[in-house]
Amino acid sequence: MTDILAIEPSESGRIVHLDLPGYQPGRKSRSCSQAMAMCGAFVGAGHQRIPLAQAREWTRRAPTSPPTPVLTWCRPCLGHAATVHGLAEQLVDELLSSPVPP
Repeated sequence: MTDILAIEPSESGRIVHLDLPGYQPGRKSRSCSQAMAMCGAFVGAGHQRIPLAQAREWTRRAPTSPPTPVLTWCRPCLGHAATVHGLAEQLVDELLSSPVPP
């Protein structure tokens, strides 16, 4: 299986989307799948795509000076990725066993 890639947010963006080349987020045929995230969001061709393991640093870094936005993962992309990798049931089990944070 092809590895999932992280898509670098735009300069003012805060969301890290995921890309799986060839993945279609729904039944609708999409001619521009190369320019779409797993959630179906349009992503410009100029955005860097890097391996997911390397992108983890994007969401873990501390704010710097001048301030950089805190980056977060796209929740719909994470759901699609969990489903593609067969982790949906495991995710539901984890949700059921975890307390809801305040």
